[in-house]
Amino acid sequence: MRNRVAITGCGVVCALGDSLCELSKALRRGESGVRLIASDPVGPAYAAACPNSSEVDGMLSATERALFDPVTRYAMRAAYQALDQSRLSTEPQLLRNTGVYVGTALGGMYTIEEAYRDIWYHGAPPKPLSIVCAMHNAPAAHLSIDRKST
Repeated sequence: MRNRVAITGCGVVCALGDSLCELSKALRRGESGVRLIASDPVGPAYAAACPNSSEVDGMLSATERALFDPVTRYAMRAAYQALDQSRLSTEPQLLRNTGVYVGTALGGMYTIEEAYRDIWYHGAPPKPLSIVCAMHNAPAAHLSIDRKST
């Protein structure tokens, strides 16, 4: 017998919007999410497509912001959208049988870059939580822990 899978919700956090509706409208208007970003204090600005982190950071506690790499924060926001849309989050039996799948190519890369900056530019050791924040599977792990799913 094969297990059946149903996709019951979708969440989006990207440079074009913080919801599936915002993303759809931006795509229909032909917008680009690329803009100049000045994240490196000693380097020039560069073009990148980054989500609006203030929306995401507003839903997290100070402890969670310190513990989560930005990709984990974005994944948490998108997952909450998908779970709210699915209405599974209110039914304990369904939640126990809910899987978490998150696809990231370089989850945790911001934390790794920050650690290199601390070492090379400032001569300081990386932050104590750098290894935890940089784990590629951190988004799925935190979502599973938070929602008590598998």
